[in-house]
Amino acid sequence: MPDRRSPHREGPVSRRPEPPRSFPTDVAPARPEHLPLWPLLAAMLVLTVAAAALTLGLSRSGAAVLQGARGPTQEDSLNWAGYVAIGATFTSVTATWSVPAVSTSSAPDGLASFWVGMNGRGNHRLEQIGTASGYINGERSYRVWWEILPQAAVYTDTPLKPGDLVTAAVSTDGAGKYVLSLRNISNGAQFSTTQMDWGRVSSAEVVAEAPTGSHGLLPLADFGQMTFRDIAVNSKRIDAYAWSRVVMKPVGPADVETSPLDDGGTSFTVTYREQP
Repeated sequence: MPDRRSPHREGPVSRRPEPPRSFPTDVAPARPEHLPLWPLLAAMLVLTVAAAALTLGLSRSGAAVLQGARGPTQEDSLNWAGYVAIGATFTSVTATWSVPAVSTSSAPDGLASFWVGMNGRGNHRLEQIGTASGYINGERSYRVWWEILPQAAVYTDTPLKPGDLVTAAVSTDGAGKYVLSLRNISNGAQFSTTQMDWGRVSSAEVVAEAPTGSHGLLPLADFGQMTFRDIAVNSKRIDAYAWSRVVMKPVGPADVETSPLDDGGTSFTVTYREQP
């Protein structure tokens, strides 16, 4: 999810370990058979694990991974609140919501995001699109953004203001092509981008998020209450599949409460909640 400090790129950039430097031409290296390999392998393993931890901890959700869970269940997250569908091959997810206004009492760097996506659970990939409400570069802003992890998120110039009704969707052909789209029903503006990303589509998500930046979780903006509605996964209600309710566990002065799904399995409400 976006980092508030850049209008073009957000979130940390995962850094890969640099390859070993070559020996200077005027210094003869030791013979290979005399160099023990285990210190180099151990160092490479540590760097790889550290890089993976950075990507998972800062670029993505803190949602717990419950592999193969069937039926109604609950997962805890540091910064997600919403629902995740699992246990099937997914080709589309869509939802509609009204862009919430943030309170003037919000932290000056507070942010809240609302999105639909695929592959956010138990995966190193995530294709997502949504809206952000809060403070970006020190100014109160309402923006449309999209992201294909592990790349940084991108803000768009799509016109957006509080109260606008938007519908967001992610779809895939199952062969690596993803279409991320958002339509502003209130003003007629539309945005769409086609991206390539390979791998099995393992989950579909509808989420309210406390975003992360390069130094960890950002303060959560007070957005009041917002309802995701007309939710459809593969053109069916989300509870037609195995699903998880994701509950945000407070790690700061505020969190987000996730309501149960409505009787039709197509909507739920998220509410900003200050901790006592």
